[in-house]
Amino acid sequence: MSTSNADALIGLDSINWSRLSHAYGPADDVPILLRELQATDPEVYLTAYDAFLSNIYHQGSRYSASVKAVPFLYALLDRQSTKNRQSLLYLITSLAVGHPDSSVPNGVDVAKWEKQIANTQEPSASEHSHYEFATYEAAERGLSSVIRCLEEESPGMRATAAPALAFFPRHSDTSAAA
Repeated sequence: MSTSNADALIGLDSINWSRLSHAYGPADDVPILLRELQATDPEVYLTAYDAFLSNIYHQGSRYSASVKAVPFLYALLDRQSTKNRQSLLYLITSLAVGHPDSSVPNGVDVAKWEKQIANTQEPSASEHSHYEFATYEAAERGLSSVIRCLEEESPGMRATAAPALAFFPRHSDTSAAA
């Protein structure tokens, strides 16, 4: 499914980004960066991508803004005209599971993760775990976009999409069929 520039980021301005946070404080720059991820100028895109990565996925941490950004990243991924879509898919996977290259490719033990969040006593650790899991669930809701990437001509895109699906065991029946 491809969306136009006009509707790729529908709802972006309805979120109060300044009340959300990322690695550097209030996330009021996230809408600007998401819009710049639509740029056709490679320099603008790369600058936005690097800033976005540093803000919402700083050293593997996820934040309240990370959770809200995932659906918009999927909207951009679904647009064939978006530059470096393979990098966006890798970013979505990273937001979901941490560094996918260092994770066990047998999926995420969701039940264990939920239990860990429920049993965490330290508020800051609990909040951190909460955002990790909430970001994972946001990424999980967009798996249809990842599955569509398996049908693309680009071998790189297919090679990024296939292992990404392995991190979502609650959807293994759908993923395996694809």
